[in-house]
Amino acid sequence: MGLFDKPIVNCGVCNREIGKTEKRWKTKDGYMCAECVSPFLIHGPRAFIGNSAEELKVMRKDEVVAREFWANNKKEYDELNPSRSIEDILFIDDVKKKWYIKRVEDGKFTFYLDENRRYPPVFKFTDISEISMSLGDKTITSTSVTRKDKGIRKVVVGGVIGGATGAIVGGMMARGKTNTQIVEVQSYFVNVLINGTESPISILVGNERSAKELHNAFLSMIPNNVIGKEIKPGSETSNADELRKFKGLLDDGIINKEEFEAKKKQILGL
Repeated sequence: MGLFDKPIVNCGVCNREIGKTEKRWKTKDGYMCAECVSPFLIHGPRAFIGNSAEELKVMRKDEVVAREFWANNKKEYDELNPSRSIEDILFIDDVKKKWYIKRVEDGKFTFYLDENRRYPPVFKFTDISEISMSLGDKTITSTSVTRKDKGIRKVVVGGVIGGATGAIVGGMMARGKTNTQIVEVQSYFVNVLINGTESPISILVGNERSAKELHNAFLSMIPNNVIGKEIKPGSETSNADELRKFKGLLDDGIINKEEFEAKKKQILGL
């Protein structure tokens, strides 16, 4: 046995024998070979260390699927030619009927080591299931501005200038005035639910105007605008709001499915 030889063990994921001089990675209940560990290394060298062999088998299958998805997503992203951009956040290709959200600089997810995952996921128009707006946090910011006004202040210099009786010397000195402005800012979320998911994508926006622009842009991607009508400044309700209200009544058993469908047709003008 060589000086740097290690015991022969089996990979907990593929059960392949790991030789004495082969590199291996420690897991929760054993070791993993170089081939099996490779999909996990994009998340960092210790991303899997707390998992058991059975957990890693499932994770590895999911990771292989994820790799294929992100590789295909990168191709879709490169083929897009956005015809619209909203607030430099939402980018829409009206020809291919696809869109994506630019979340970080250059549209890349820089925290991923895998190059393909640095690009935002591309969605189809038909992937949109539901759109809504909600209020975020209020933030208070203050700004202080100091203005300098010139004024005359008298300086008494005794014994040095003007003799023992002293002298009065006029001096120009600056006096500052500080004004503080306090501004309260309301943030907004535009929430987009994707088909087959339970939690929406929530886009944080700093003002109501931008939130409405994003909201209306998402609505414009929906065939026949079946989810709701465009939100205009000053309006408080939409088709989507009305449908959600009656859907809540249906879920609570207050109205039946036939009544809900009738109301839905009425709201949408079908």
